[in-house]
Amino acid sequence: VILMYIKCCDAENCSMLMILWLLSVAALSGCAMLFKEQGISVLGICIAYEILLHLKLTPSNMQHLYYKRKSIFRCGVILTTLVLLLIWRTQLMGSGPPKFQPSDNPASFANSTLVRVLTYNYLYA
Repeated sequence: VILMYIKCCDAENCSMLMILWLLSVAALSGCAMLFKEQGISVLGICIAYEILLHLKLTPSNMQHLYYKRKSIFRCGVILTTLVLLLIWRTQLMGSGPPKFQPSDNPASFANSTLVRVLTYNYLYA
């Protein structure tokens, strides 16, 4: 998705191509979100990429944002996609926290604190 967003940023002369790349980024992020949370977090990376590398946003050049309308449009589309995907994800989960089972992570359900600590330390090592 990040590589597609970079292609979208490079397609500044052709607006239709930029919109197609943006729609592809949104669709693939939505598909990725169904499997892992990285589908949503990659959109935040795309916004950071836009702000840091394309807008080069600092307090001294805030008045020149009018001339960077395509960058602002891309950020707006990505932010809208992010909000819509978060709302959709919340509705899919039933507006509550996830309910983990012992088969998901057996170490978390161990009765002994020592077993849990040793297991987590082994995993992090």
